[in-house]
Amino acid sequence: MEAGLSLERFNCPSASAVLFQLNAIQVMLRLPLTLAIIDGLLVSIGDAYFVLPLANILECIELTRADRERSNGKHIANVRGVIVPYVRLREHFNIRTPRPEIEQIMIVQTEQGRYGFVVDRVLGDCQTVIKSLGRLYRHVQLVSGATILGNGTVALILDPERLAQDALRGFPPDPRPTKSDWRKQSIAGRVFD
Repeated sequence: MEAGLSLERFNCPSASAVLFQLNAIQVMLRLPLTLAIIDGLLVSIGDAYFVLPLANILECIELTRADRERSNGKHIANVRGVIVPYVRLREHFNIRTPRPEIEQIMIVQTEQGRYGFVVDRVLGDCQTVIKSLGRLYRHVQLVSGATILGNGTVALILDPERLAQDALRGFPPDPRPTKSDWRKQSIAGRVFD
């Protein structure tokens, strides 16, 4: 009888599986093809958490009360002499919590140009495993998936390209929610299958 264990890996015809042989026992591990890990920046708005893909982010700047007053109610920021339009994610997702004194603008590069997304706090960078949204939310275009944070909280992974496109269309034209806006306003809950 041979002492110790012998572990060998064999090629498997399936791209989604790995076949190992442990002495006389064969083990096949099936891995989901949809598993993806992205580098992102974890941000919060009130009690809601979001992840913005790091590949799109150019920089983060502060938005103070004085900055808001200088823009005369327009959603634009002067970033080193360049005017950058921004979207308040608090208003966009209808999050009804008090706004902090100093907010953060995440400046991202999209096909439409540079845009800013205003959040309450930047919590730091993170590597996240993307979990697709459930069938109920398959038509939600602004969110590319979700992830579960270390403390069990769900964070939605935002799609900056689609957020910018949505901002160009002028969402929301009417502050009162419509039936079609229901999905945008309630995605922070029940997101998994």
